[in-house]
Amino acid sequence: MSKQQFDATWNSFGVNLKMNQALQTITRYGIRGVPTFVINGKWMTGAGYPADNPMPPEETMRRVEFLVQQAETALKKK
Repeated sequence: MSKQQFDATWNSFGVNLKMNQALQTITRYGIRGVPTFVINGKWMTGAGYPADNPMPPEETMRRVEFLVQQAETALKKK
């Protein structure tokens, strides 16, 4: 890909739309860092959450898996 092709793509309507959507999501959820996982629009966790007691990556993934299971169980009950 040439520099001109890259610049044209980077400045395209589609990329600008996705970037604006990402910024709105960051603002809506108050995301402070990465990785941050938002599960079913209800729960948020990640390596920096809770801020006063950061978790190691293994614990983060255990929490994500637990929250996904909770969301799946709630959907099955509907």
